[in-house]
Amino acid sequence: MAQRNRARAWWVRLHLWLGLSAGAVFALLGLTGSVLVFDHELDAVLHPSMLASGAESSVLGPGTAIAAAEEALPAGQQVAWLSWPSDARDVFRAYGGPPDDRFGRLVAVDPATGEILGSRAGDAGLLRFIYDLHFQLQLGAGGQTVVGIGGVLMLLSLGSGLYLWWPRKRHWRTGLTVRRGARPERRDFDLHRVSGIYGVALLLVISATGIFMALPDYTEPAVELVSPITPRIGTIASNGASDSGDIDVDTAVGIARNRLPGATVTGIGLPRPEAGTYRVALSEPAHPRDSAGRSYVRVDRHTGEVRATRTWAGMTAADRFLDWQLPLHNGEAFGLIGRLVVFVTGLLPLALLVTGFLIWRHKRDAANRRRAKRLDRPS
Repeated sequence: MAQRNRARAWWVRLHLWLGLSAGAVFALLGLTGSVLVFDHELDAVLHPSMLASGAESSVLGPGTAIAAAEEALPAGQQVAWLSWPSDARDVFRAYGGPPDDRFGRLVAVDPATGEILGSRAGDAGLLRFIYDLHFQLQLGAGGQTVVGIGGVLMLLSLGSGLYLWWPRKRHWRTGLTVRRGARPERRDFDLHRVSGIYGVALLLVISATGIFMALPDYTEPAVELVSPITPRIGTIASNGASDSGDIDVDTAVGIARNRLPGATVTGIGLPRPEAGTYRVALSEPAHPRDSAGRSYVRVDRHTGEVRATRTWAGMTAADRFLDWQLPLHNGEAFGLIGRLVVFVTGLLPLALLVTGFLIWRHKRDAANRRRAKRLDRPS
């Protein structure tokens, strides 16, 4: 019994210090993650004149949209990527600029009229700030590693909390409910336990998927122990003559659609001078992610030949496992219901931080009162 009590005391200290030292980071990642579940929609709400179309019909071809966007870019700059509208009121989003600019400029094109709705720096806007805060804590490339370590600490916190929650003598009901009319100390303790236990499974999934995405240099080799990961394809040179003209964008998209019938085009990457292919991104019905295509067709810019494909059927088990990480992390794999569940789950770390702090304060105040009583006793 004494040994069990010592072990429990150790887990209590671990859980306490994880919460006090990293709880604010957990809450920040949870809150920013909840916002990013609906980032596309929120960006359109914040910039309705730029990112919301006035018509429900999309009649514009991608080539026309790219030509319109390049008219809005500074002279000599070209569109590098075009994203398709994701719904009836969405717009074409063209990203272009000098080759050495990672983000360039975002130009919004109305898919019904071809009108330029607005432009801004590709890395500007509140949602981009929140994304960098969530994925890198605004610390640059090193911040991604910090976030990954935070995910590991979150797993430890959840594991220790689950151990401490586990009811003794099978008193399950007390661990699953908040006692009515209880004193503040007991109420806050029950709220902390209930918030944690009802959300633990989802928080474990979100934390684990976040670790896989934030620490690929460590997680991908572990995955490869079970199944090979298909190497990423870099630049592909064209088979056509260098002085021959490019096939147009609409033709490249049509070739990709014919190669993967039933798939939805989500975007197209235009070849830079050193590249020889268009990269058409598609979302297949079998794929868990809808908003961005993880399948692609690489189409030769000069000959129209299909030079490479990535399809769900051709993926290894490791490829599919890694492709599931983001749709699980943001809930997109399960549609609107999944996104709403993840949105609510992202609020739990803040609730756990607040109730955990209140529990710690109650215990500190109680200890201070006991100490004061001892000091007040006559010697």
